[in-house]
Amino acid sequence: MRAASKAAAENAKIVVAQVNERMPRTLGDVFIHVSRVPQDSRMFCAHTGTYPITASEIEERIADFITPLIEDNATLQLGIGGIPDAVLARIEGKQHLGIHTEMISDGLMEAIDKGIITSQKKTLHQGKVVATFVMGTQKLYDYAHNNPLFELHPCDYTNNPFIIAPERKNGGN
Repeated sequence: MRAASKAAAENAKIVVAQVNERMPRTLGDVFIHVSRVPQDSRMFCAHTGTYPITASEIEERIADFITPLIEDNATLQLGIGGIPDAVLARIEGKQHLGIHTEMISDGLMEAIDKGIITSQKKTLHQGKVVATFVMGTQKLYDYAHNNPLFELHPCDYTNNPFIIAPERKNGGN
């Protein structure tokens, strides 16, 4: 379950949910009991074609401005859209970056595999990529499935400035 969905389910008067065995199983504060929801359906993939999606010229320029500001050991919040993957494509040479974000996209896989994103210098959830949800290709879902590196939490946790602020004290951006 996406942590965003759990927060909604916990606060709703009526819950209509669906279990999809094709979704990656992720760890963290994301579980509700399976008996509460109907079962099986096709999984939504954000990108069914080739990936990465080509960023627009403006997104590429924004990434060019952002990337030099990222220091080694920084913890990143990446967001949704073309800019996060454009930034991730430019972080070669950075060291020990961490992730505490709302959404994980495909661009993260390569940076993790290259050892650029380790999350080892984070203040909280050291060694973990923390997010609220994963959205991308089937390859990303397969990568996140049962991967102990990924830990999902509700958005009131991942987006809480009091939770995020200590990362800045550790040298993060």
